[in-house]
This record gives sequence, C-alpha cells and structure tokens, in this order.
Amino acid sequence: MSVEGGVASTAGAAASVPVGRRDKYAADGGRFHAMAPILALIVLAGLILFHTLGGYSDPDQSGHAWGTDDAYIAYRYAQNLADGEGLVFNPGERVEGYSNLLYVLILAATAGTLGEDVMYPVSALLNLLLACLAFVGFYGLCRRRLTPSGVTAATWLLALVPAVWAWSSSGLETMLVLAVSLAVWLEADALMKEKGRWHLVLLCGAIVLSVLSRADGFLVPVFLTVWLLIRRQWRLAAWSGGILLLSQGLLTAWRLVYYGWPLPNTYYAKVSGPLAERMVEAAVQLADLSVYQRLALPLGVLLLLGGRALLRAVRREASLAGHLGFETVWAGGLLLYWFYVGGDVFLERFLVPLFPMAILAGVEWVERFPVRSLVSLAASLAALVQLSMISTDRRFDYMPASRKYDRWIKLGNFLGERYPGLSVATDAAGKIPFHSGLKTIDMLGLADEYLAHREVSYFSVGHNKYDADYVLGRRPDIITSWILPNRDLLWGLTKEKYVAAGYHLAFLVNVKSSPKIWVLNLRGMDGESVVRLMDHGFQYAVLMRNGWDLE
Repeated sequence: MSVEGGVASTAGAAASVPVGRRDKYAADGGRFHAMAPILALIVLAGLILFHTLGGYSDPDQSGHAWGTDDAYIAYRYAQNLADGEGLVFNPGERVEGYSNLLYVLILAATAGTLGEDVMYPVSALLNLLLACLAFVGFYGLCRRRLTPSGVTAATWLLALVPAVWAWSSSGLETMLVLAVSLAVWLEADALMKEKGRWHLVLLCGAIVLSVLSRADGFLVPVFLTVWLLIRRQWRLAAWSGGILLLSQGLLTAWRLVYYGWPLPNTYYAKVSGPLAERMVEAAVQLADLSVYQRLALPLGVLLLLGGRALLRAVRREASLAGHLGFETVWAGGLLLYWFYVGGDVFLERFLVPLFPMAILAGVEWVERFPVRSLVSLAASLAALVQLSMISTDRRFDYMPASRKYDRWIKLGNFLGERYPGLSVATDAAGKIPFHSGLKTIDMLGLADEYLAHREVSYFSVGHNKYDADYVLGRRPDIITSWILPNRDLLWGLTKEKYVAAGYHLAFLVNVKSSPKIWVLNLRGMDGESVVRLMDHGFQYAVLMRNGWDLE
C-alpha cells in the first residue's frame, strides 16, 4: 500500500514497500506500463469503429447491419421529442415504449434537430465516446488496486472484449449503462479509501444518472447500498440509499403523471408469464452464452472469488465485510435479475459488465502469487479465449460497409416513399417505423399499451405478448411480419385470418445478408412460386389492405 497526497493506491501483495507513484512505475516496466493503457484505449476505439462499419449487432445480420432494431424505437422517441411531439412513439399516444430515458434525451438534444439520416451515426459516435469513458473509469479502478503490470494486463483485456465492440455499435444504451455503472463503482471505491466530500458528490451524481440510464438502472445503486451495509459503512449506505430512493421516486412520479404507469411499458411487455419458465429460459440462455460468447470465463472467475470469500467467512478465516468485493455483490445481483426477467433476446447485452468485473478481480487475485510472469501469461490466455468467439459468432462476419444490407431500413424507406400517410402494423417496431414515418402498431407490445398489459400464461423471451385479432381489428393499411411456407404469418396472423380481414400478400423481402434482389412485388404470382421464393430467402412479408394500388 502506498500513500501519496492522501490517496491510497493498492499495488498488490508483491508491492509491500511504500514507494511514490513515479518510482512504482520505474520499478515495474517504467514507460511501457505508463503508456500501455493509452495504447489499449486507442485500440479499443479503433476496434469499435471497425466493427461499426463492417460488423453486425446481432447474428441475424440483415436485420441488424446498422444497429439493432430496438435502438430505432429510442430514435423514434428522440426524433418526436425534438420535433415538439413529446416523448411519444406515435404523436398523440403516450406510451413509454423505450427503456432508456437518459439516452433518448441525449439523442434528442444532439441528433434530433439534424434529422433521421444522422441518428444512427450520432448514436454510434456517442457509444464510442461512452465506451472510452467506461475504459477510463475502469483504468481508474485498476490504478487503485493493481500494480502497473496488472493495470496493463487488465486494460488490454478490456480492450479485447468483442462484446464491447458489438454493443458499442448496436445503437442501444449499453455503453451508457456500462460507463455510469463503472462511475458508481469508481467513486464508491474512492470513498472507501479517501472519504472525500467531492467523491461523495460524484457518487450521488452517478447514482442519479444510473437511475435515468435504463429502466433497471436502479439495480447498481441497490447492489452498492447492500455492499456498503455488508461493509458496515452506515453513513455511505444512507447516502447511497437515500439518493436512490429520491431519484427513483421522482422518476416514478413523473411516469405516473406523463404515462399513467409506474414502470415502463417495456417491463409489462417483457417480464410476464410464469417465473419458473422465465428462470428455465434464462438458464438455457446463460449456458449458450457461456459457450458461444465465452461468458464462462468471467462467470467462472467471479464465482471462484465470490465463493472463496464466502467460504473463508464461514470458516471464520476472514470477515466477509473485509473480503467481499463490490464486483461480487454486483455480479450476484445481476445474475439474479437475469433469472427473474428470463434472460434477454439480445445475447449478453445485460451481462457486459461481468467482463470488467471479472478482469479486475481476476488480475488482482493472480497478482497475489509470487510468480513474476504469471499475470502476463494468465492475461494472454484470457485474451485468446475472449477473442476466440469471433470465429463462431456471426456478428463478426465482417464485410465492407458499402455491401452491408439492412432489410428493415430498406423496407422502412420503401414504405415511407411509396405509401406516405398510411399506417403499418409490424413485429419490427424500430427501423420500419423510424424510416417510414408511418403511424405504427407495435405487434409485440413494446410501444402498445393494450398488448403490454395483456395477461398471459406462457413466456417467450422478448416476444411474450401479441394478439392477431386486436391488430386486425385496428385496421392498419400495411402489416409486416415473418411468413411461413403455408403463407401464415407469425404471431397468430394466419392466412385464414388476414384474408378474411381484407388483406393480401403484396411483397416479400429478402432476409439474406447481401442479396442481389431485396424485395419482390407478388402481383400475378401463384402460391407455388411464392413458396419457392421463400426457399431463396424471401421470408419477410408485407400485407396490404385490399384496394391499395401495388404498382
């Protein structure tokens, strides 16, 4: 432990002799370890930019070539707010179909006045900057807890997490949540060592931002308060819990006044059905993520270190208060939440914070062993494991930006130009509504109050609520959804139902990643020809209400 200017900096078990910060770096690689994190930050920014231009945000490549579809729901809210319509999906309808208020407000302020064409580029740039801020916060934590060589290993490991590149390019708020969460951790860690008033102000600010960042943004402050109580830090726990209750209470009151519900519409749409089914689905997803997205490594590290701390406390070898790190409480709480909500339709999006948690805790633990090269060896092996996911995850099938194809952006522009002023019902409620500008019924309920509040007795992650009769009863001019060989659409929209309601199959959209032809007009085609088209990738359908000209 070294102290300089009143700031405590843990240098690991090997650094038991007090030295100044400059001397510490001179004794452990000198300029190399001072410059290595800067180079890691540059590499991280470069990899994020490369992935944004050439990679994908989901294995369903043609649907997520330029960000995820759900990101464009937030864009639509941001654009409507900037246009003076309020925080609404459709003008005149108050439904909280987003789950990232702070992100929407930032986009409305920065991109909303520039028009829809720049919304994704601005959000991608914003996420790149937020990822860099998250990296800086992580670096600050590492400086307090690791030796210079440990800081180098940890920061390079974070830069080489492919999931960070992918979720930075997604257009979603994942990097905002990560940056704010690491800020909470950084300032809480500083207060545990320094007790400075300025750190308390920053911690309170980070808690408020966390609450605003996402619908579940209150969780990290909850985990922090629990950890502070375990550590018997009563005053800090009171501050953390008090600011959390105040900010969450004000946000809930505003929701009730503006939208009429205490929670976002997205919660009611997604978190429903039997808890047992949600937990089983979450377990299956976690197993898949552990293998294919290499989440087994951070999960294993955190489980090992958390179990070790608990075991030592049970054996009375050490106090739990002194050895249970915040990352252990955070990881445990995050996994409980994962099982409660039934996982997520977007792979490891909610679990990205596990990577910096495990990296810091793992490197800190490895540094305790008196083997000089062990940190470098362990970090190298971990980096290889992390990077190996690129070979099996289709998000990393890179191609030139000019060849990337996004079916829903194309379809949204197509419908907006061809049928201005009409209405559409869709199961892709992001890009099609945003780029078409049409009044929209979200058939999966994220932005539809009736569907989100339906009672259901089953669970399907991300797509738990739908009602074909309700959608047809609202008489949209256009319906878009996936189509089956028997010409039924998904979500209960059978051919029998939509034909009886006065709709016909008008277009098929190609869902391959880089098709030569992306859309086909079906006028004059027989059923057998339509089925053959589906075999060649034309598996997304556009229904039109009878009477509209298809030419």
